[in-house]
Amino acid sequence: MTDSKFEKDDLVDFKKDEKVGLVSTVDRDGNPHVSLITSIQATDEKHLILGQFCEGRSKDNLRERPRSGFLILTLDMSYWMGTMSWTGEADTGEELEEFNMKPMWRYNTYFGIHRAHYLDVRTVHPRKKISIPALLPSIITGRMTGLFTAGTRKEKPINRWTEKLLNNLSSLSFLSWVDKEGYPVIFPALQLFCRHGNQVLFAPGEYGKEFETIEKGSVVVVYSLSLQMESVLLRGSFSGLRRVAGMKVGIIEIDWVYNSMPPVPGQIYPEIPLEAVVVNKD
Repeated sequence: MTDSKFEKDDLVDFKKDEKVGLVSTVDRDGNPHVSLITSIQATDEKHLILGQFCEGRSKDNLRERPRSGFLILTLDMSYWMGTMSWTGEADTGEELEEFNMKPMWRYNTYFGIHRAHYLDVRTVHPRKKISIPALLPSIITGRMTGLFTAGTRKEKPINRWTEKLLNNLSSLSFLSWVDKEGYPVIFPALQLFCRHGNQVLFAPGEYGKEFETIEKGSVVVVYSLSLQMESVLLRGSFSGLRRVAGMKVGIIEIDWVYNSMPPVPGQIYPEIPLEAVVVNKD
C-alpha cells in the first residue's frame, strides 16, 4: 500500500538529526546509487528537502536525473520509504538558515550546510517498524541457504572486512534498484547474507511481492551501515528468486564495491590502477 503524501504526525520525526536518511539516485549508466544523507526532512506532507555540506555523486545525479528514492529510519526503528523528484536547489533562504541552526551544524568547526535541495514527493510507503523477532525466520533462511549455495566465480570483490560488516546482525542493510518507471526504490533487507566473497543472498520476507518485480539480470545495489557509522555500497546482477534446499532466496552476483565513507569515498573493486604523479620542475 502506498500513498502520495506523508501524515502530518510524521513531519516531527523527520526533523530529528538522530536518524538514518538514505537517498537513492540514478547514475549516468542508469544504475542506482545510494548515499547516506541524514539531513533529509519534510517541509510539508508533499515536499522533502536535504542539506548539502560536501560535493558528491548523489547531488550530481539528482541534477542530471531528478527521479530518486528515499528511506528514513528513526531511532525507534520506525521507517518510511518512497520515491521523489528533484526540483531545484538554493544557496540562501530560510530553510538553509534552519539547517545551520541545528546543533549538529551550528557547532561544527569545519563546515556547515551550504546548499538546500528541494524534492517533490511522488509515492510514500506509510510508517512501518522494523521488528527483529519478526525478521528472525528470514535471517535464518538467508544464512541456511548460504551453506547450500556453491560459488561459481573466481573473482572475490568482497573482502573480509566488507563481508564481516554485511554479515553482522547489528548492521543495517538495504537493497535498491530502478523500477519500471525509472525511479530508484529502497527497501530494508536486514536479512541478507554474504557468501563466497562474490554473492549476497537474502530471503524475501515481508517484501516478497516487491522483490519479485525485480527482473532477472537487473542491477541491484546493497548498502550496509554499521552502528559505528561504517558503510559500504555494493552493486551486482540479480540472479532472481529461487529455491535452495527448499527455501526461497534471492541472489545478487556482486561485481562492484564502493567505499561510501568520508573522508575519501571511492571505488574499491574493480581496483583502479595507480597513476604516477609527474611534477614539472620548470
